[in-house]
Amino acid sequence: MVSAKFIACLALFFSAALAGAAPRRIVNVVKNLVPITRQSETSEFAVTETTTGFGRITRVGVSVVRGANATLNFDVTVTAIDAETINSMSSSFVETLTAEERVQFEELVSNFDGSLNLPIFELLGLNFAESISTEQIAEAARSIENFETKSSAVEEILESVVDSRIRITGTLSATGQSNIPTVAFAFIELSTVTFDDGSDLVVVSSNPSDVVAADSEGAVQPSEVERINILF
Repeated sequence: MVSAKFIACLALFFSAALAGAAPRRIVNVVKNLVPITRQSETSEFAVTETTTGFGRITRVGVSVVRGANATLNFDVTVTAIDAETINSMSSSFVETLTAEERVQFEELVSNFDGSLNLPIFELLGLNFAESISTEQIAEAARSIENFETKSSAVEEILESVVDSRIRITGTLSATGQSNIPTVAFAFIELSTVTFDDGSDLVVVSSNPSDVVAADSEGAVQPSEVERINILF
């Protein structure tokens, strides 16, 4: 039986909706993440769903116009965890896999690029880079062999980092698309994991390609990451 513990949210970044040309949802800065409190000991998967979007990592924007570049510097400390760290904590999950599944998992890990497409979720039949519904989790529980044991291992990994704080620093160069000045902000892709007790865990992408410039309405602007560091 599957309860509910998988959904994505971020303690410092949240709230606006994706607009126009933006390929995914852009969200604004929010404060404070409710810490998880485990209500009971259970082997059931406690993730209900996940939500993928973007979190704003600069409070102040820069004005950009067509053909001109502007630099966005960011340095924020948030209650969250990065995808690279979660991927490095997969040893307990590997122990739940068959020999054949381990080969498949090793291949996924070797191709992992730091994005939200986490191998531990792929072996559960779930795509963490996209929002995951409660129904999709229930379907995976029915179709994936030994789902309960595997999901319990994933659950333990997520719970172990739920109160973690990371520092995200870097520089992003943004270019305007219009002759009318546009104020651009820096955003990073993230997923919020929602647990069955209502608490959340924010997972931030470690891939520089997932840092983008966008205006306050969520319209993505051409940009290039010059530098990014995530410290756990």
